[in-house]
Amino acid sequence: MIIGSAFAERPLQVSEAQLTNHLAQSVEPVYPQASANSEMKGTVVVLLTLSAEGKVVELKAISGPQQLRLPATDAIRQWQFRPFRSDGHVVPASGEISLEFFAGREDVVRRDREIFARYSAQEKLCFEATIRVGGNYADTVAPCMKTAEIANEFAPNMRFFERINANTKAAWVLENTQKSQDALLYADRAVDIAQQGRIDDSGCASAYQVRAEIRFDLRDLKGAEEDFSTAINYNRKALKLAQLQKSATISNLESGQKSLQERHSRVLAQMGKPKHSAKHSEVL
Repeated sequence: MIIGSAFAERPLQVSEAQLTNHLAQSVEPVYPQASANSEMKGTVVVLLTLSAEGKVVELKAISGPQQLRLPATDAIRQWQFRPFRSDGHVVPASGEISLEFFAGREDVVRRDREIFARYSAQEKLCFEATIRVGGNYADTVAPCMKTAEIANEFAPNMRFFERINANTKAAWVLENTQKSQDALLYADRAVDIAQQGRIDDSGCASAYQVRAEIRFDLRDLKGAEEDFSTAINYNRKALKLAQLQKSATISNLESGQKSLQERHSRVLAQMGKPKHSAKHSEVL
């Protein structure tokens, strides 16, 4: 199914992770009666185009069970996304997004909404604590750990952004209060989520970076070197995409890349690889 008409300007090409992170409002699909009776399962992939305002204006199911394609497109056409920006302006965007159908989905979604309500309230407390930090992270530990614990109640195939964000933040605040062993637990969770391939490159870079910092403090130099290297690669891809899209995040990603390379070089030097360290520090 295709709705809408062609754009005068070419839509910005975005990843599924970016679409997921920009999703502001969703509508659940209605199972066809035959599918509900047979408990049909499957994933429908939809190619969609958004207006500059974030409204779905074109869409087409490109894979998935035929019986589930219409319910998927009927639901997704009602979704609303936060606008994408390029070069400081809101622009149309296009990409693929998937919708999974499974037995008991309605119960899972109901549970997800209940968890999300608690997560949103707690995440606000964590955020407020971090902006009041003033160099003392002690007051951020409890609210941010609680946020991560609530986020970890989400189903493993849902809320990737919320789960990686909460676990990464909990790891950072614990690391900043010299609780590296506790921080490692949350960092490992964040990296596990990153490895599922549903998070954008900058989110993956953050997860690997915090684990690298923790491993460095725990004197696991080999693990820290590997994680810094992975974070650098993810951040480089995020920077390349930001430059292509003329995003406002370019400056932050460039400074982040420089910082990651400096930290990586420090680890390599301590591992007795100064030549490798010097060569690496020159590459942006």
